[in-house]
Amino acid sequence: MKPPPKTILAIVGLVSAFIIISGAIGLWQSIDAQAWFRIGFESVLTLSGVIGLLTALGRFNSSPAWSMISITGAILVCTLLANATSGHGAGMGMNPVALFHSALKDQMSLARLVSGGVMGIMFVLTLFVRAPGVTLGRLLRGGACLAPVVAAVVLWRMGPLKTWVYSLNVIVQTGLAIVAFFASLILISAGVHYLIRSLEAGAEATEKPTGAANEKPKAPKREPHSAKDDRPIAQS
Repeated sequence: MKPPPKTILAIVGLVSAFIIISGAIGLWQSIDAQAWFRIGFESVLTLSGVIGLLTALGRFNSSPAWSMISITGAILVCTLLANATSGHGAGMGMNPVALFHSALKDQMSLARLVSGGVMGIMFVLTLFVRAPGVTLGRLLRGGACLAPVVAAVVLWRMGPLKTWVYSLNVIVQTGLAIVAFFASLILISAGVHYLIRSLEAGAEATEKPTGAANEKPKAPKREPHSAKDDRPIAQS
């Protein structure tokens, strides 16, 4: 399988090195504070950095993109949970939005979240460069499906759309709500489908056999039949 471009691998290596360093610092701090849950999250975070560094060095050439997305998920989840168990997220419970806002206020957690985002971008680019035409086409279709939904949400939050809807008759409002619900459901489903398929295009390109592997096996050659082969064997 063709490895990702060297630029992508270099960025993956830099991000992974930062995650290893920050994870080691966080692990030391959590051991010193006897924050046992945080020790586990910092350990997993450090391990994900090690795997990312091995990916950058070409140890996972069979599936570097899926290694990157796995590391991305580990960085984001472990960052939020490590921040929550370090005292910064005290009293917030397991509310993802509250944990995310709390992590944004901590410089180390913010740097880790940015690193996870960069790793996710490298995952997307790795798949994109393998089948750019197909990936771009599916991305544009997905964006076209999601754009009306995003525009409607923005207009509703800004006020003009909400003011116009509330000025209508209650029956009309109900009808519009039903239509908007099903239209949004269809557009979001189609948009997400195309976005996922755009990423699958790169994976499909890596799995497609090329060269000799794509050639059909040739049937064995048969020797021409000779009349001599039909002669009976002489008995002694």
